[in-house]
Amino acid sequence: MVAVFSVGLRNNSRIKMRMNKQPVELDTLLLAGISDKLSTMMWWQTKDGQKGVNRPDSLVDVITNSQPKEKNVIAFSSGEDFTNRRNETPKKTRKEENNWQTEIRSSLYTNYAFS
Repeated sequence: MVAVFSVGLRNNSRIKMRMNKQPVELDTLLLAGISDKLSTMMWWQTKDGQKGVNRPDSLVDVITNSQPKEKNVIAFSSGEDFTNRRNETPKKTRKEENNWQTEIRSSLYTNYAFS
């Protein structure tokens, strides 16, 4: 019944925003996204950004109350530790081993960090 009456309402009306589960207007969300990208670009230029620490908080995440994603990162202090960890994994079949090694190679720079 509410849907029938809400057809003629503006997109930024409280009822339509509530039906679409929008916490704020689209314009506000877009401006927050632009601000996030700009602050991230500025952060990359700092010493902290080059080290990957103290990343600025996302305004979009704050506005939408979204939870931060858990990062699945394994850090190794040396290449030897990485090799030992890789060798600890059970070797089942040659095909599965090759798939695992291919996955490690492809995600080496994104999921694994050498400190």
